[in-house]
Amino acid sequence: MANSIKGTLEVEIAGERFILLPSFDALCELEEKIGCSAVEAFQNLGSGKVSIKIVAACLWAGIQGYAMAIGDRKMCVSFSVIGEKIRQDGLSAHVKNAIEFLGNGLIPQSQQGEEPKGE
Repeated sequence: MANSIKGTLEVEIAGERFILLPSFDALCELEEKIGCSAVEAFQNLGSGKVSIKIVAACLWAGIQGYAMAIGDRKMCVSFSVIGEKIRQDGLSAHVKNAIEFLGNGLIPQSQQGEEPKGE
């Protein structure tokens, strides 16, 4: 089923389905949680510098972003619960989701999926 909010990403974490939204607030929460910019996190994950804290923070922030956007605080889950669910699945199962979440938040939708332009 398609989501009505642009930029959302549907993921499964430890058998449970979640929708992530890279809203402005979600990206700010992410930066606060990990202690670096969302751009740095995106670059690190994209270059293979994977961190469980960054991956968990991306998924957690996205869940919070979506819950706040639709006004359903009951959908919010704690950071430690998401971290434990990721540990159960294995970190590598969620790196792509974290990269896609960050890409949706940082790259204008009109440019997503385009090949990089050379100088």
